[in-house]
Amino acid sequence: MDQRRHAERTYHSVRVKTASGPRVILMFYEGGLKAAGLAKRKIIEGNIREAYKYRGKLLCVLSGLLSSLTVEAGHKEVNSFLFLYSYMSKLAREAQIDKQDHASFDEIMRILTELRSSWQRMLVDNGIV
Repeated sequence: MDQRRHAERTYHSVRVKTASGPRVILMFYEGGLKAAGLAKRKIIEGNIREAYKYRGKLLCVLSGLLSSLTVEAGHKEVNSFLFLYSYMSKLAREAQIDKQDHASFDEIMRILTELRSSWQRMLVDNGIV
């Protein structure tokens, strides 16, 4: 099991290092969706410790998305992404996992699904994928 996990991590590391910037953003969206979905599932299962673990992974993804932005004055699109990423981070941090409330993760998954779909369409339209 450890060899398989090591191989998966190595593959993922190589995949990220060799991906273009736009593809990395798509990978962030997919990773965020996975982490939010697992956090929700663990809450439903009553596995609070694991739910906190996946919330932490989600927060790392959202932090990565925030750090990917180049904030320059007058760019409304960047400000919109900044708002969305900050909003999702706030939702994740304030999620009441110990009270088995997964509504925040539902909202985060809804937003990430829309962002991923739009981003993927943009990549296809521009011949990046």
